[in-house]
Amino acid sequence: MAKKYGLVDEEGNSVERVEASKKRDFRKALRLRRYKKKRSFGRFDRIVAQYSVKKMTRSPKYPNSRYLRANVKVDRKEVHRLYLKFTTDNQEHRYSKLFVSTNFNLKGMSWLDTGVEVESDFIDVVRRHWKDKLEKLLADNVSEVILCDEDTLNQIKRLGVDLSKLKGSKNLKEVVEDYAMFENTLWMSISVTLNKTNEEAASNKRSFVVEEEMTLQDTITGRIISFLDNKTSETNYSTVDAKALSSNVASLVYSGVKESFTDVVTQIAKKGGSRGHDMLKLKGQFNMADLFKFRNLLEEKGIRLGLKSEITNFNSREAGIDLYYKGARDDILLMLSELNGEKLSSVKTLMIENQETPTHFTVIGPKKAEL
Repeated sequence: MAKKYGLVDEEGNSVERVEASKKRDFRKALRLRRYKKKRSFGRFDRIVAQYSVKKMTRSPKYPNSRYLRANVKVDRKEVHRLYLKFTTDNQEHRYSKLFVSTNFNLKGMSWLDTGVEVESDFIDVVRRHWKDKLEKLLADNVSEVILCDEDTLNQIKRLGVDLSKLKGSKNLKEVVEDYAMFENTLWMSISVTLNKTNEEAASNKRSFVVEEEMTLQDTITGRIISFLDNKTSETNYSTVDAKALSSNVASLVYSGVKESFTDVVTQIAKKGGSRGHDMLKLKGQFNMADLFKFRNLLEEKGIRLGLKSEITNFNSREAGIDLYYKGARDDILLMLSELNGEKLSSVKTLMIENQETPTHFTVIGPKKAEL
């Protein structure tokens, strides 16, 4: 390819003076070739965590081919996901990447008012927690979640400008090829405005208003998939402990946008058309250890349906669990109905309130001794 674009001569030696346009065309063609090779090969490279080559030999029939003997360490979770992908009937659409960009603004305050001295100490923590949550919720629909740096964000913005200018033009295909890395990807843009509304020195209280917006769109087409429109939260925190203050404010910011992730999962699942969502309730004689046992039991029994669970609330009376699964709702209801009478421990049993809609469970434990 380098010879075709004049970067090397017939003998393979580098050419000193090459036109800038030829170098640009070469890099563009090389990116496109790499992308096509990666797309045809698939995502098998993701299962290899690390490897070391023990022996390499040349093929006697094909001199340019090599045989490798290597010790390889694999990611078992990725192997399991790949296995389910090829052995289950529910093959949904899967995006290659989700790009997440964030924009934080302050009104009437500085970062010191949030309990941190450096802006990055606050922003990096919130961004990382959003990323971790999205990776967990979208494990079956998105291969990779990426926090945008400035260069990547500028590329995405340029892509939108270029496509809008060339809409309906013959050059549109060339622009899309030039941005091949964004094909089959999503872009989530999050905007946060923090406003200090009151300071009570006598009682060591500081009041905040947080305004948040989120837009999820197809990176190439710009089609809006989900959005959070101007969510506002207001509260006040003690300023005595700066670390506790920063943790509380960060949690407030994180939670506001996180609430919209349920709709994000639903809308992306609709694109694939094969992921469902249900909510379970658990009450009775149980503790946090029992709740985790119940959650593990759900994921173990629902492995064929690609079931994922998340504890949404927990108190002394009841707990809530969100279920995300592949396939028809009848399948998940049948699986849940089979848990009736299942043992959580030697003295605790799961009972279903209504067999027709088995989404409410009660934990029956030993009777308390009468006084």
